[in-house]
Amino acid sequence: MKDRGCIIIERTDEYLRKYFQHPDIKKFDSQIQRLRIAFDFLNYEKYQGIGKTIFDSMPYFSLQDTDKEINELVDNPSDYDNLEARRNIAHIEFADSDFNDSENEFYFKKPSDVKHTYELIENKNRYEILSIDWGNNKISNDSTLGFDIGWLTGYSIICDTCIAPMWHPPDFDDMKDILEFCKRLNTNCLFDNYKDALDFKELYDKKDWGEKGDFDIFRIDKIE
Repeated sequence: MKDRGCIIIERTDEYLRKYFQHPDIKKFDSQIQRLRIAFDFLNYEKYQGIGKTIFDSMPYFSLQDTDKEINELVDNPSDYDNLEARRNIAHIEFADSDFNDSENEFYFKKPSDVKHTYELIENKNRYEILSIDWGNNKISNDSTLGFDIGWLTGYSIICDTCIAPMWHPPDFDDMKDILEFCKRLNTNCLFDNYKDALDFKELYDKKDWGEKGDFDIFRIDKIE
């Protein structure tokens, strides 16, 4: 299984719109405001990493589901849009043995597949295509937006620390070094080079308040 491909992901403005409307987020609004003050050197609305909602095949859990009506699959059909595009991803997943393993997160291996799926999306203004590389990814190119750290599930430790915390904000009493390090983030709120991303990952791993896991470093490239 190669470590390079493409994803369709929500644009940052769309993701943040939903984020601030989430009832769980509204509960710690004062902490979010404190976060904004602490990271006032970042334009969080320009974040271009993987820590947003990735477009996937849900609610089609298997190829057999693609012939069913959506109300047979989920309790809240209105939660899902672009069913034709999602159904197309389910067919791609089924045809590739790599994604038959539930531990393997889906990404597009073929440019033709991601372009065709994107064309099926009705509200294209809410999504964009990103090229991601977490294998031979240490060297940037002219299309590189920067380097992010996380999981191919729409989770980023950059996003969860200083852009849009999901489960809890960082410990404000234990983040002086994090704050100083994040001044290296570029205008896309990503690191310009692999080494900075690796060093940030190692620093974050030492924090008791941080999420724990085997995080990957992703080079994010823009696709025109």
